[in-house]
Amino acid sequence: SDGAADNASGVAAVLEAVSLVDPEIPLGVLITDAEEIALGGAREWVRGRETGIAINCDTIDDEGSFRIMDYGHVFGVTMPALAVALDEGVEVKVTSPLPGILMDSAAFKAANWATVTLSRGTLRTLNRIHTSRDGLREMRGTGIAIAARILAGIVEELAE
Repeated sequence: SDGAADNASGVAAVLEAVSLVDPEIPLGVLITDAEEIALGGAREWVRGRETGIAINCDTIDDEGSFRIMDYGHVFGVTMPALAVALDEGVEVKVTSPLPGILMDSAAFKAANWATVTLSRGTLRTLNRIHTSRDGLREMRGTGIAIAARILAGIVEELAE
């Protein structure tokens, strides 16, 4: 599939977020591959690295609730995310990871990183990903700018 929801939308949100973050704040951007193959890219990247904080963005659809999936009650990351969303006037649900859904944060958590995943979607989104319906014809990209502001705000909150 074209992967517009999973995961071109997340990549677009991350790239937009980077343009919003104060350039004085040190940060890195990692765009992994092989997520659907046992999180291969993320697992390989964390191997042998010092731990840190990973803010994952995976699937930002036009509809549905924004969700912060907290991998092990990482309130040091989750609380700034909620504060930024509140400032943006966006309702965000904090949940555990969705069972059976592979997201790179699982690889970061397994390597003892503090990590959360930001996403937005509905059950219809889940039914569309990895099919021929996961293309640009099915998305307008309306959630990307909001997600980018939330991601950038998290980075800036954590840098304070």
